[in-house]
Amino acid sequence: MSALVAGRATDAQVAEKVMGLTVRRGWVRDGYYEMEMEVLGENEEPIDGMKHFEDFITGNHCVPRYSTDIAAAWQVVEHLVSSGRFFFRLSGAGREPDTDPVWQVTLAEYPDDETTVETRRLAYTVPLAICSAALAAVNAAER
Repeated sequence: MSALVAGRATDAQVAEKVMGLTVRRGWVRDGYYEMEMEVLGENEEPIDGMKHFEDFITGNHCVPRYSTDIAAAWQVVEHLVSSGRFFFRLSGAGREPDTDPVWQVTLAEYPDDETTVETRRLAYTVPLAICSAALAAVNAAER
């Protein structure tokens, strides 16, 4: 099972290592609607009376929740597959007794015509399995 834990630190790691984004921590101010977020500048202080939270930011947006949101995790898959270096496979790996289903993600890399390097990771959720496999595959490709 994946030792990786779903959460914002994992999301930031995927954003940087897999998606190639520059990530920093900063204050985000919620707008009137939850979809509207204003990222405060590095020298700006949170305004009293408004809801703020510290989060991982890339550019003027919060880092997507890759490890918990399937739509965001699918962006990771599309990014890797569109590079032409990886083949993606998702499968149910069955159940462990008295637990949730286990998902397996396999990322196969083809560095040349004769070699295939497969990275497999298991997790209880598909987004976490995708993130775990993506991080492992990218780390293996860098060696």
